[in-house]
Amino acid sequence: MLGVARKAFVVLYDEGGISSDPELLKEDVALIHIKRNKSEKWVSINNKKFVCSDKYRQFSPFVNPELMRVEKDYWEGELFRSGKADWLINYLKKFPFSKRAILLLWKDEYTNLSSNCSCTSSIFFRIKNSKLEMHSTVRANNCSFLLFLDMSFMLAFQDFIARKLDVGLGDYYHFVDSLHFYKTESDFISSTYKYLKGIKISDE
Repeated sequence: MLGVARKAFVVLYDEGGISSDPELLKEDVALIHIKRNKSEKWVSINNKKFVCSDKYRQFSPFVNPELMRVEKDYWEGELFRSGKADWLINYLKKFPFSKRAILLLWKDEYTNLSSNCSCTSSIFFRIKNSKLEMHSTVRANNCSFLLFLDMSFMLAFQDFIARKLDVGLGDYYHFVDSLHFYKTESDFISSTYKYLKGIKISDE
């Protein structure tokens, strides 16, 4: 997965369009497809808590660890404390061929620009050929590090649900309406770009 995240970062940096949004440095639409054949090592789930490995520094050694804590708390709240994970497991056990196993994270009040809101609007799950496929639809994703981090959490969640359902791992699709870099992070982005261009990654 590290190779996939690096490719998205480098392609956006090299080829992404200049955005008309005054806050953004680069912006583009993205569809990221990850073929699953094993569990990820970056993030795991234990007792409905995300456990983050320090291996995330292999993507960027410049990240503030506080960002990990904030994202971890957000996803634990959205997926576990909300009861969404339990609902999903029970639903797919009862209706294993359903195409309606969707977790909605978007709320109408999020159209108010002064409110905090979810970047991910929905997550779709389907059991196909005894494997759990998962699709995330994301309205906006900061590519500087959050894309890598969010995909890590999503892959760990897919692992968790597949184990609970006793099925294999299917493909993961991460669709982003606005994959972007912020101008305020230009120094961090430049340092990460140089770092990513200089390392070897086995899964590319």
